[in-house]
Amino acid sequence: MGKGDRENAKKCLKQSLKIAEMVEYRKIMATVLNNLGVLSLVDGELHEALPFFNRALLMYEEMHSPHNEAGVHSNLGMIYLYMGEMKKAELHYEKAYRSRKKLNDVYGLIISLILMGEMYLLKGEYKKAKDMMEQATKITEEKNLRGFYPEVLVVEGKRELFEGRFKQAEKKFSLAQKIAEEQEEEESGFLARTYLLLSRALQKKGIKTSGTEELADEVKVLEQFNYVIMAYENIALLYLLSRNPEEAEKWVEKLKEKIKAWRCRIYIPDLIMLEALILKQRGKKWKQKKEKAEKEAEKLGIKIPSFLT
Repeated sequence: MGKGDRENAKKCLKQSLKIAEMVEYRKIMATVLNNLGVLSLVDGELHEALPFFNRALLMYEEMHSPHNEAGVHSNLGMIYLYMGEMKKAELHYEKAYRSRKKLNDVYGLIISLILMGEMYLLKGEYKKAKDMMEQATKITEEKNLRGFYPEVLVVEGKRELFEGRFKQAEKKFSLAQKIAEEQEEEESGFLARTYLLLSRALQKKGIKTSGTEELADEVKVLEQFNYVIMAYENIALLYLLSRNPEEAEKWVEKLKEKIKAWRCRIYIPDLIMLEALILKQRGKKWKQKKEKAEKEAEKLGIKIPSFLT
């Protein structure tokens, strides 16, 4: 569903919400509010999505609908994570995880494990991230839920990347891209490819990595706001690794625009660190900006990946 389609869907849902409110049909109201929240979240409209989800959650709690409550907690966790409110994010993620485990909701449980794995990666708690992804991998394989493989493999690959095992990361990303393309999951496949090229580039710093220009041309296939941000960051870093600070700066500026528009505070430390690395490559003073990035990360309770520092 493209941006225009989502806008049309929102208009229709808002009309449905008015009718449901008039007749006080709370079950429909909760569903519509949740769907409005999801559409807003996909577009990075975090502050618009938040009240939709909060209202939906209250209604689901009143109706004693634990399955739907878990889904909303999961989405609220994502919003707070991107806003940089890690404690709130962790609280909602844990509520979703516990509920889904109790309900034996296999699909929901895998989603919770993937999201929590990503969160622990950001916090630099790699052992916890590994535990989450081992659980997700086990369930995915036991239930043969091949549709989840690319996402699980990307998070696993990122853990290897963050811990400096670039060759192992390359294998994970390569397999994630292959499976995503077989399943015609364009966005997942593209994101896996950005990480695949990054893992290769980190193994041979200073050598131009083929494929970066193609990524820059094809990035428009991405619609999910968090995928866009991760791809922009990876492309900027790929240009830096091939000693091209001019092109890197263009992507850092694009990244800055998106972070500002979507108010994704969680990505600010990485952004500042990329700016510092550009200054470093140009032979300018950069350590003050590096320290600023580290202080911002500390405030948020996250860790900047070692390959960025």
